[in-house]
Amino acid sequence: MELGHTKTSLALAFVFLSLFGLGVMAPEASLAGVPPIDQCPEARETSYEPPIAKLPAIPNVPPSGDLPFGPPRLSLISLEGQIIVGRGSFGYELLLKQRRVERRVSVDWLVDLRLSRLNSKGMAIQSYPGGTRVVETIANKEFNGQRLALPTSGKPGLYLFELAFRKRGERSSFKTYAQYFRVVRPVLDAHLIVGRPIARPGELIPFWIENRGTKTIDPEGEGFVFERYTASGWERDPASPEIFKRIRLLPLYAGEAGFCRSFTIPTSTPPGRYRFSKRIGVSGSSSPRTLRAEFEVQAP
Repeated sequence: MELGHTKTSLALAFVFLSLFGLGVMAPEASLAGVPPIDQCPEARETSYEPPIAKLPAIPNVPPSGDLPFGPPRLSLISLEGQIIVGRGSFGYELLLKQRRVERRVSVDWLVDLRLSRLNSKGMAIQSYPGGTRVVETIANKEFNGQRLALPTSGKPGLYLFELAFRKRGERSSFKTYAQYFRVVRPVLDAHLIVGRPIARPGELIPFWIENRGTKTIDPEGEGFVFERYTASGWERDPASPEIFKRIRLLPLYAGEAGFCRSFTIPTSTPPGRYRFSKRIGVSGSSSPRTLRAEFEVQAP
């Protein structure tokens, strides 16, 4: 199973994690000495969401996740985002958006969950087994949250997830929400990109990673290698930086670009063929991959 993420769901995830004091890596742009992504203006992201944008309007969960009913600070937090890679699940976490819960917070609700596969116009063409969740205790001193989710097949296509809240003993719901999502096949298509094909000694050359596929990739720390082509083949250049920092960077989900970095070509660099190499991890695989991007260094 692999999960896709939108910018909205990532923002909600950070809110959720911060509530419980879990360590979360700041976005790469905030790291000291690391240039933000806007210094690589040519970085291109691939969106897998346009088919979703064309579907009819539905009663979505508020972008903040905050609900207009129930106990104070009650929220629905997206668990997966709108892109699911392969077989997985889709749904929400019903929780109190607060760091500590000092007393038991209870309701007496039933939540009906439904899942349908849609055509391109938003009409249901297949229904999947749903279910009804009994929601009594939302939070206490030991836990905070109730998971409201359904498993999804790995069949590519557009889907609709619906959840309807009703009071126990009543047949009609008092609030209904819905959310579209898309299932895509797992595809590895990652590239290391350089900002220009030709550079000269003393110039700054930017480079970054574009994840054009759907599989999540992990930049695996700050390290990269600066290589040159010699009569014996590709070799590590003496000017290649020694980076031992093993900090965990944010992964790159389906279609995202990141790891935007820059390197100053040493003034003593002779003309020739050069490249950057960057090791990445790939979701679902125990073997790392190496991305490479070649460019030419010309005499000043």
